[in-house]
Amino acid sequence: MFEHGTRLGALSTLSRAGAGRAINQRGCHTGPSSQSPGLRTKTKHLLPREDLVIFGVVIAIIAFAAQVVGNAGYDMPAGQWFLSNVRLYLLICGLVLLGETIVRLLIDRPLSPIRYILSRGFANLLTRRILTTTPVLAVALLMPAFSAVKSSIGRINPFHWDAMFIALDERIHGTDPWLLLHPLMGHPAITYFASSLYHAWFLLIYIGPVLFAFYVRDRQLRLSFFLGYLATWTVVGMIFATLLASVGPCFVGPIFGNAHFAEQMAYLRQADSVYPLAVLDVQQQLLDWYRAEDAGLGRGITAMPSMHVALAWLYVLATWRIDRRLGYAFAIFFVAIQLSSVHLAYHYAVDGYVAVALVTAIWFACRKAAAALAPALAKTGDAPAEGDRDISEFFNLSAIFTLSRARRTASQAGAGAAAK
Repeated sequence: MFEHGTRLGALSTLSRAGAGRAINQRGCHTGPSSQSPGLRTKTKHLLPREDLVIFGVVIAIIAFAAQVVGNAGYDMPAGQWFLSNVRLYLLICGLVLLGETIVRLLIDRPLSPIRYILSRGFANLLTRRILTTTPVLAVALLMPAFSAVKSSIGRINPFHWDAMFIALDERIHGTDPWLLLHPLMGHPAITYFASSLYHAWFLLIYIGPVLFAFYVRDRQLRLSFFLGYLATWTVVGMIFATLLASVGPCFVGPIFGNAHFAEQMAYLRQADSVYPLAVLDVQQQLLDWYRAEDAGLGRGITAMPSMHVALAWLYVLATWRIDRRLGYAFAIFFVAIQLSSVHLAYHYAVDGYVAVALVTAIWFACRKAAAALAPALAKTGDAPAEGDRDISEFFNLSAIFTLSRARRTASQAGAGAAAK
């Protein structure tokens, strides 16, 4: 099986690292290593083979997307779209590494931060991070391909499911779901908050994969997440979105002349006059791109199933296995996204229900696939270095800071005794 890093192992590592370590007069740690406690100076760096599996999967998805788009009479996005997205993700990786460096400096508080950063141990850590960016690059390449397929859905399978989903929503809930939510959410301030939260969802696309690539030490869980991530965009966002082609409440009026949601859109415009709602600008932009048949990055209209709900639910399933508190936090976010998707007229309620069912099936399938691949992949890739903290350990930063202070006190006391 894959090597499973102990989730709270950094606490005991930090405690052990403080024993017997002195600090010389130049501000550098002496003893076994001169870098962050627990970072090994001798590390065998290998590109984890499961990352190659992830990259191979995304290449297959891009080939599938190119075939679909070509059959619809569109061209795949120009290479500049792929390169721009890769650059964006690499920038985010750099910012995350900068943030990690600052956190490590705050925790370890070396007397010489420059020597700490230039130490061999820190270089080993940086190398490890660079070698784990492959899944991030895979995600970066996936998104333009997804956008191309999304933009071509109307040509492949003309939008004709909206009336069915409107009727299904009414049958399940007794009326339009947005009317049930309106007494709770129909206030401009709440609508503004929902709009802002709905756009914060994009952090799951751009920040989440970087954090999973860098800080999830359970290799099988990490592989499960990225396989699930790629499968969610492909199965939910491409295949089922095409089979169940629909535009959603906010677009049935301008595209089909259907006034069923005119009252809801009138409320959103009224709320926008009180607190500007970014969702209305985005909806108009998507509509303009749709009419211009622009298939670039971020373009395209589709409602069923909801990718907002699908991705939020995937994070609930994945983070639950990292730390229950993290799982609960994402569960709250997931519920907020489901409610907001209806309140903001992006989706029918059933869009979210179908997304949850599909992603649940995808998640368990990917867990089984990762478990099946584990024996073949377990011999490759180095184990996480001691002190290379798992994402769950950041919930225990107060304990880490306490141990760090105790370690420094002990080290300084040892240095004073040695000087005598």
